[in-house]
Amino acid sequence: MTVRDSPRNPAAFSRFFSAVDWIRRVAQGVDVVPQPRLRSLAIVSSATSRLFAKPLAHFIGHLLGVTWLIVGVTGCGPGKAAPVNSSASPKEPLRMNAGNYRFSFEEWLPRVPLEPKYKKYSGEVVTGPRSFVNNELLRRELTEQYNWGPSVAMDVFVFSKGEAPDRHVTKLGGLPFRPAREPWPVTDLGEPLTFLAQINFHDSHDITGRLPGDILLVFVEFSRGNLIKSAQFEWQSAELTDLIEPDAVPQSSVKFEPCYGSVVRTVNYPRAQRKPAFAFEKSEYLKIGDLELLGEHFIPELQATQIGSAPFFNQGDPELPGRMLCTISSVQQNLWTSYPWINQADPLAPEGEWRKLKNLMIGDVGCLFISIDESEKLHWAYDF
Repeated sequence: MTVRDSPRNPAAFSRFFSAVDWIRRVAQGVDVVPQPRLRSLAIVSSATSRLFAKPLAHFIGHLLGVTWLIVGVTGCGPGKAAPVNSSASPKEPLRMNAGNYRFSFEEWLPRVPLEPKYKKYSGEVVTGPRSFVNNELLRRELTEQYNWGPSVAMDVFVFSKGEAPDRHVTKLGGLPFRPAREPWPVTDLGEPLTFLAQINFHDSHDITGRLPGDILLVFVEFSRGNLIKSAQFEWQSAELTDLIEPDAVPQSSVKFEPCYGSVVRTVNYPRAQRKPAFAFEKSEYLKIGDLELLGEHFIPELQATQIGSAPFFNQGDPELPGRMLCTISSVQQNLWTSYPWINQADPLAPEGEWRKLKNLMIGDVGCLFISIDESEKLHWAYDF
Protein backbone atom coordinates (compact mmCIF):
# COMPACT_ATOMS: atom_id res chain seq x y z
CA MET A 1 0.00 0.00 0.00
CA THR A 2 1.11 3.55 -0.60
CA VAL A 3 2.28 5.41 2.49
CA ARG A 4 -0.22 7.87 3.89
CA ASP A 5 -1.15 9.38 7.23
CA SER A 6 -2.64 6.77 9.58
CA PRO A 7 -4.42 6.97 12.95
CA ARG A 8 -1.95 7.22 15.80
CA ASN A 9 -1.60 4.15 18.00
CA PRO A 10 -1.60 4.80 21.75
CA ALA A 11 1.97 4.83 23.02
CA ALA A 12 1.28 2.16 25.63
CA PHE A 13 -0.21 -0.15 23.00
CA SER A 14 2.91 0.22 20.86
CA ARG A 15 5.28 -0.39 23.79
CA PHE A 16 3.33 -3.48 24.80
CA PHE A 17 3.62 -5.16 21.40
CA SER A 18 7.27 -4.16 21.03
CA ALA A 19 7.94 -5.90 24.35
CA VAL A 20 6.04 -9.03 23.27
CA ASP A 21 7.97 -9.20 20.01
CA TRP A 22 11.31 -8.75 21.81
CA ILE A 23 10.55 -11.65 24.20
CA ARG A 24 9.68 -13.86 21.24
CA ARG A 25 12.95 -13.01 19.50
CA VAL A 26 15.08 -13.67 22.57
CA ALA A 27 13.30 -16.98 23.23
CA GLN A 28 14.05 -18.05 19.65
CA GLY A 29 17.68 -17.01 19.98
CA VAL A 30 17.38 -14.61 17.06
CA ASP A 31 19.44 -11.88 18.68
CA VAL A 32 20.52 -10.32 21.95
CA VAL A 33 19.95 -6.63 22.53
CA PRO A 34 23.15 -4.62 23.23
CA GLN A 35 23.78 -2.80 26.49
CA PRO A 36 22.44 0.64 25.45
CA ARG A 37 18.90 -0.76 25.36
CA LEU A 38 18.96 -2.44 28.78
CA ARG A 39 17.77 0.60 30.71
CA SER A 40 14.87 1.15 28.31
CA LEU A 41 13.91 -2.52 28.60
CA ALA A 42 13.65 -2.18 32.35
CA ILE A 43 11.41 0.85 31.88
CA VAL A 44 9.22 -1.03 29.38
CA SER A 45 8.98 -3.95 31.81
CA SER A 46 7.74 -1.70 34.61
CA ALA A 47 5.42 0.29 32.34
CA THR A 48 3.88 -2.87 30.90
CA SER A 49 2.93 -4.17 34.33
CA ARG A 50 1.46 -0.81 35.37
CA LEU A 51 -0.51 -0.17 32.21
CA PHE A 52 -1.97 -3.63 31.69
CA ALA A 53 -3.65 -5.22 34.66
CA LYS A 54 -4.40 -8.53 33.00
CA PRO A 55 -2.39 -11.56 34.18
CA LEU A 56 -0.74 -11.99 30.78
CA ALA A 57 0.63 -8.46 30.86
CA HIS A 58 1.96 -8.97 34.39
CA PHE A 59 3.66 -12.15 33.24
CA ILE A 60 5.25 -10.36 30.29
CA GLY A 61 6.41 -7.51 32.48
CA HIS A 62 8.11 -9.83 34.96
CA LEU A 63 9.61 -11.93 32.17
CA LEU A 64 11.11 -8.81 30.63
CA GLY A 65 12.71 -7.94 33.95
CA VAL A 66 14.25 -11.41 34.28
CA THR A 67 15.44 -11.35 30.68
CA TRP A 68 16.99 -7.92 31.27
CA LEU A 69 19.12 -9.34 34.09
CA ILE A 70 20.23 -12.29 31.95
CA VAL A 71 21.10 -10.15 28.94
CA GLY A 72 23.05 -7.76 31.15
CA VAL A 73 26.06 -10.06 31.19
CA THR A 74 26.23 -10.41 27.40
CA GLY A 75 26.35 -6.78 26.27
CA CYS A 76 28.51 -5.35 23.51
CA GLY A 77 31.55 -3.10 23.86
CA PRO A 78 33.02 -0.90 21.14
CA GLY A 79 33.08 -2.68 17.82
CA LYS A 80 31.42 -5.90 19.03
CA ALA A 81 28.27 -7.05 17.28
CA ALA A 82 25.56 -8.68 19.34
CA PRO A 83 25.63 -12.46 18.87
CA VAL A 84 23.16 -14.16 16.55
CA ASN A 85 22.28 -17.81 16.22
CA SER A 86 23.01 -18.26 12.52
CA SER A 87 25.17 -16.86 9.78
CA ALA A 88 25.45 -16.21 6.09
CA SER A 89 27.88 -18.64 4.49
CA PRO A 90 30.23 -17.48 1.71
CA LYS A 91 28.11 -19.26 -0.89
CA GLU A 92 24.49 -18.75 0.11
CA PRO A 93 22.90 -16.92 3.04
CA LEU A 94 20.61 -18.72 5.46
CA ARG A 95 16.93 -17.82 5.37
CA MET A 96 15.29 -16.75 8.63
CA ASN A 97 11.50 -17.23 8.32
CA ALA A 98 9.86 -14.09 6.89
CA GLY A 99 12.85 -11.96 7.79
CA ASN A 100 16.27 -11.29 6.35
CA TYR A 101 19.26 -13.53 5.88
CA ARG A 102 21.71 -13.32 8.79
CA PHE A 103 25.38 -12.37 8.85
CA SER A 104 27.72 -13.62 11.61
CA PHE A 105 30.69 -11.41 12.43
CA GLU A 106 32.43 -14.16 14.40
CA GLU A 107 32.12 -16.70 11.59
CA TRP A 108 33.53 -14.31 9.00
CA LEU A 109 36.38 -13.03 11.17
CA PRO A 110 38.90 -15.77 10.17
CA ARG A 111 38.22 -15.19 6.47
CA VAL A 112 38.71 -11.42 6.42
CA PRO A 113 41.28 -10.41 9.07
CA LEU A 114 42.26 -6.78 9.56
CA GLU A 115 44.98 -5.98 7.03
CA PRO A 116 46.60 -2.70 5.97
CA LYS A 117 46.65 -1.68 2.32
CA TYR A 118 49.72 0.14 1.02
CA LYS A 119 50.97 0.42 4.62
CA LYS A 120 47.83 2.18 5.84
CA TYR A 121 44.58 1.13 7.48
CA SER A 122 41.32 2.62 6.24
CA GLY A 123 37.68 2.87 7.30
CA GLU A 124 35.26 1.98 4.51
CA VAL A 125 31.66 2.29 3.34
CA VAL A 126 30.05 -0.99 4.40
CA THR A 127 28.93 -3.16 1.49
CA GLY A 128 30.40 -6.67 1.72
CA PRO A 129 31.96 -8.86 4.45
CA ARG A 130 35.41 -7.34 4.09
CA SER A 131 34.29 -3.76 4.71
CA PHE A 132 32.03 -4.61 7.67
CA VAL A 133 34.58 -6.77 9.49
CA ASN A 134 37.32 -4.23 8.71
CA ASN A 135 35.40 -1.39 10.38
CA GLU A 136 34.41 -3.47 13.40
CA LEU A 137 38.03 -4.53 13.97
CA LEU A 138 39.22 -0.94 13.60
CA ARG A 139 36.78 0.02 16.36
CA ARG A 140 38.48 -2.48 18.65
CA GLU A 141 41.90 -1.12 17.77
CA LEU A 142 40.77 2.45 18.57
CA THR A 143 39.16 1.61 21.92
CA GLU A 144 41.76 3.53 23.94
CA GLN A 145 41.96 6.49 21.56
CA TYR A 146 38.26 7.43 21.69
CA ASN A 147 35.69 8.51 24.22
CA TRP A 148 32.90 6.50 22.65
CA GLY A 149 29.90 7.85 24.54
CA PRO A 150 26.49 6.14 24.44
CA SER A 151 25.90 3.48 21.79
CA VAL A 152 22.78 3.03 19.66
CA ALA A 153 21.65 -0.38 18.39
CA MET A 154 21.62 -0.64 14.58
CA ASP A 155 20.82 -3.42 12.11
CA VAL A 156 23.35 -3.20 9.28
CA PHE A 157 23.08 -5.02 5.95
CA VAL A 158 26.03 -6.85 4.38
CA PHE A 159 25.39 -7.61 0.72
CA SER A 160 25.51 -10.45 -1.79
CA LYS A 161 25.49 -9.70 -5.51
CA GLY A 162 22.55 -10.57 -7.75
CA GLU A 163 18.91 -11.39 -7.09
CA ALA A 164 18.01 -13.00 -3.78
CA PRO A 165 16.65 -16.57 -3.70
CA ASP A 166 13.79 -15.17 -1.60
CA ARG A 167 11.83 -12.17 -2.85
CA HIS A 168 10.98 -10.65 0.54
CA VAL A 169 14.48 -9.89 1.87
CA THR A 170 16.21 -6.50 1.97
CA LYS A 171 17.67 -5.58 -1.41
CA LEU A 172 18.91 -2.75 -3.60
CA GLY A 173 17.34 -2.72 -7.05
CA GLY A 174 16.20 -5.82 -8.88
CA LEU A 175 12.75 -7.36 -8.52
CA PRO A 176 10.53 -5.71 -5.88
CA PHE A 177 8.27 -7.54 -3.44
CA ARG A 178 4.93 -6.05 -4.50
CA PRO A 179 1.54 -7.18 -5.87
CA ALA A 180 1.35 -8.07 -9.54
CA ARG A 181 -1.79 -6.02 -10.18
CA GLU A 182 -0.82 -2.83 -8.35
CA PRO A 183 -0.03 0.09 -10.71
CA TRP A 184 3.65 1.03 -10.90
CA PRO A 185 4.52 4.36 -9.22
CA VAL A 186 5.11 7.23 -11.64
CA THR A 187 6.46 10.78 -11.63
CA ASP A 188 4.32 13.91 -11.98
CA LEU A 189 4.85 13.58 -15.74
CA GLY A 190 3.69 9.96 -15.79
CA GLU A 191 7.16 8.40 -16.18
CA PRO A 192 7.86 5.20 -14.18
CA LEU A 193 9.94 5.68 -11.06
CA THR A 194 13.10 3.68 -10.42
CA PHE A 195 12.83 0.90 -7.84
CA LEU A 196 15.65 1.86 -5.50
CA ALA A 197 15.39 -0.58 -2.59
CA GLN A 198 13.26 -2.56 -0.19
CA ILE A 199 13.92 -2.83 3.54
CA ASN A 200 12.56 -5.79 5.53
CA PHE A 201 11.97 -4.80 9.18
CA HIS A 202 11.02 -8.26 10.46
CA ASP A 203 14.24 -8.61 12.48
CA SER A 204 14.27 -5.06 13.84
CA HIS A 205 11.04 -4.42 15.76
CA ASP A 206 12.96 -3.97 19.01
CA ILE A 207 14.68 -1.02 17.32
CA THR A 208 11.78 0.46 15.35
CA GLY A 209 8.67 -0.43 17.35
CA ARG A 210 5.44 -1.19 15.46
CA LEU A 211 5.33 -0.12 11.81
CA PRO A 212 2.54 0.13 9.19
CA GLY A 213 3.90 -2.89 7.30
CA ASP A 214 6.62 -5.52 7.13
CA ILE A 215 8.57 -4.39 4.08
CA LEU A 216 9.18 -0.83 2.88
CA LEU A 217 9.62 -0.30 -0.87
CA VAL A 218 11.37 2.86 -2.06
CA PHE A 219 10.90 4.34 -5.54
CA VAL A 220 12.76 7.43 -6.71
CA GLU A 221 13.10 9.84 -9.58
CA PHE A 222 16.74 10.53 -10.38
CA SER A 223 18.04 13.78 -11.81
CA ARG A 224 21.46 14.50 -13.33
CA GLY A 225 24.43 13.28 -11.35
CA ASN A 226 22.41 10.50 -9.67
CA LEU A 227 20.72 13.03 -7.40
CA ILE A 228 17.23 12.22 -6.13
CA LYS A 229 14.48 14.53 -7.35
CA SER A 230 11.47 12.81 -5.75
CA ALA A 231 10.61 9.67 -3.79
CA GLN A 232 7.57 7.52 -3.13
CA PHE A 233 7.11 4.74 -0.58
CA GLU A 234 5.00 1.61 -0.22
CA TRP A 235 4.46 -0.66 2.77
CA GLN A 236 3.90 -4.30 1.87
CA SER A 237 2.94 -7.34 3.94
CA ALA A 238 5.39 -10.25 4.08
CA GLU A 239 2.42 -12.55 3.38
CA LEU A 240 2.00 -11.44 -0.25
CA THR A 241 1.82 -14.30 -2.73
CA ASP A 242 0.74 -12.88 -6.12
CA LEU A 243 3.95 -11.00 -6.91
CA ILE A 244 4.98 -8.90 -9.88
CA GLU A 245 6.88 -10.77 -12.61
CA PRO A 246 10.26 -9.59 -13.98
CA ASP A 247 8.87 -8.67 -17.40
CA ALA A 248 6.30 -6.36 -15.76
CA VAL A 249 8.95 -4.12 -14.16
CA PRO A 250 9.37 -0.93 -16.25
CA GLN A 251 12.78 -0.06 -17.65
CA SER A 252 14.57 2.70 -15.77
CA SER A 253 16.89 5.34 -17.20
CA VAL A 254 19.20 4.74 -14.22
CA LYS A 255 20.46 1.16 -14.16
CA PHE A 256 22.50 -0.54 -11.46
CA GLU A 257 23.27 -4.13 -10.54
CA PRO A 258 20.95 -5.61 -7.88
CA CYS A 259 22.21 -6.95 -4.58
CA TYR A 260 20.57 -8.31 -1.42
CA GLY A 261 21.39 -7.97 2.24
CA SER A 262 22.13 -10.15 5.26
CA VAL A 263 21.44 -8.41 8.56
CA VAL A 264 23.82 -8.10 11.50
CA ARG A 265 23.21 -6.36 14.82
CA THR A 266 25.85 -3.85 15.85
CA VAL A 267 25.95 -0.36 17.39
CA ASN A 268 26.86 3.16 16.31
CA TYR A 269 28.40 5.85 18.49
CA PRO A 270 26.89 9.23 17.51
CA ARG A 271 28.76 11.17 20.24
CA ALA A 272 32.17 9.54 19.90
CA GLN A 273 35.16 11.86 20.07
CA ARG A 274 38.89 11.46 20.17
CA LYS A 275 40.40 11.53 23.63
CA PRO A 276 42.32 14.75 24.39
CA ALA A 277 45.67 13.00 24.04
CA PHE A 278 44.78 12.16 20.43
CA ALA A 279 43.11 15.46 19.43
CA PHE A 280 43.33 16.61 15.80
CA GLU A 281 45.59 19.48 16.87
CA LYS A 282 48.17 16.91 17.94
CA SER A 283 47.77 14.42 15.11
CA GLU A 284 45.75 14.55 11.89
CA TYR A 285 45.77 10.77 11.58
CA LEU A 286 45.37 8.23 14.33
CA LYS A 287 47.74 5.28 14.26
CA ILE A 288 47.33 1.57 14.75
CA GLY A 289 50.77 0.42 15.68
CA ASP A 290 53.06 2.41 13.40
CA LEU A 291 50.56 2.71 10.53
CA GLU A 292 48.21 5.63 9.88
CA LEU A 293 44.43 5.27 9.72
CA LEU A 294 42.55 6.85 6.81
CA GLY A 295 38.76 7.19 6.64
CA GLU A 296 38.48 7.54 10.41
CA HIS A 297 35.04 9.18 10.05
CA PHE A 298 33.57 5.81 8.95
CA ILE A 299 34.39 4.13 12.28
CA PRO A 300 32.19 5.60 15.09
CA GLU A 301 29.09 5.57 12.86
CA LEU A 302 29.05 3.14 9.96
CA GLN A 303 28.00 4.34 6.53
CA ALA A 304 25.80 1.47 5.44
CA THR A 305 22.32 0.47 4.43
CA GLN A 306 20.91 0.07 7.92
CA ILE A 307 17.94 0.27 10.27
CA GLY A 308 18.10 2.52 13.32
CA SER A 309 18.17 6.06 14.62
CA ALA A 310 21.91 6.86 14.48
CA PRO A 311 23.23 6.55 10.91
CA PHE A 312 26.33 8.21 9.51
CA PHE A 313 25.51 11.73 8.27
CA ASN A 314 28.23 12.75 5.84
CA GLN A 315 26.93 16.32 5.51
CA GLY A 316 25.26 16.81 8.88
CA ASP A 317 21.95 15.72 10.38
CA PRO A 318 19.10 16.71 8.00
CA GLU A 319 16.80 16.98 11.06
CA LEU A 320 13.86 15.18 9.47
CA PRO A 321 10.52 15.13 11.33
CA GLY A 322 9.92 12.22 13.69
CA ARG A 323 12.67 9.66 14.27
CA MET A 324 15.18 8.14 11.89
CA LEU A 325 13.94 4.79 10.58
CA CYS A 326 16.43 3.54 8.00
CA THR A 327 19.20 4.53 5.61
CA ILE A 328 19.96 3.41 2.06
CA SER A 329 23.64 3.83 1.21
CA SER A 330 25.50 3.96 -2.07
CA VAL A 331 27.47 0.82 -2.88
CA GLN A 332 31.21 1.45 -2.88
CA GLN A 333 33.83 -1.29 -2.85
CA ASN A 334 37.58 -1.72 -2.95
CA LEU A 335 38.38 -3.34 -6.30
CA TRP A 336 41.41 -5.25 -5.08
CA THR A 337 40.41 -6.96 -1.83
CA SER A 338 38.78 -10.35 -1.26
CA TYR A 339 35.11 -10.87 -0.42
CA PRO A 340 33.61 -7.73 -1.93
CA TRP A 341 30.30 -9.64 -1.68
CA ILE A 342 29.17 -12.46 0.59
CA ASN A 343 28.88 -14.73 -2.45
CA GLN A 344 32.12 -13.66 -4.16
CA ALA A 345 35.54 -14.39 -2.68
CA ASP A 346 37.70 -13.03 -5.51
CA PRO A 347 38.54 -9.32 -5.85
CA LEU A 348 36.55 -7.32 -8.38
CA ALA A 349 39.67 -6.62 -10.45
CA PRO A 350 43.34 -7.64 -10.58
CA GLU A 351 45.66 -5.56 -8.40
CA GLY A 352 46.18 -2.11 -9.93
CA GLU A 353 43.56 -2.52 -12.68
CA TRP A 354 40.70 0.00 -12.69
CA ARG A 355 37.13 -1.02 -13.54
CA LYS A 356 33.95 1.01 -13.51
CA LEU A 357 31.29 -0.76 -11.45
CA LYS A 358 27.55 -0.61 -12.13
CA ASN A 359 26.49 -0.38 -8.50
CA LEU A 360 23.92 1.89 -6.87
CA MET A 361 25.28 5.40 -6.52
CA ILE A 362 23.42 8.29 -4.87
CA GLY A 363 25.24 11.46 -5.86
CA ASP A 364 28.90 10.95 -4.94
CA VAL A 365 28.68 7.97 -2.54
CA GLY A 366 25.74 9.51 -0.67
CA CYS A 367 22.82 8.11 1.32
CA LEU A 368 19.04 8.37 1.38
CA PHE A 369 17.67 8.88 4.92
CA ILE A 370 14.08 8.00 5.86
CA SER A 371 12.28 9.01 9.05
CA ILE A 372 8.81 8.26 10.42
CA ASP A 373 6.69 10.63 12.51
CA GLU A 374 3.98 9.94 15.10
CA SER A 375 1.27 9.79 12.44
CA GLU A 376 3.34 7.13 10.59
CA LYS A 377 4.10 9.49 7.72
CA LEU A 378 7.51 9.01 6.10
CA HIS A 379 9.97 11.82 5.35
CA TRP A 380 13.21 11.71 3.40
CA ALA A 381 16.42 13.54 2.63
CA TYR A 382 19.71 12.61 1.05
CA ASP A 383 23.33 13.65 1.07
CA PHE A 384 25.89 13.30 -1.66
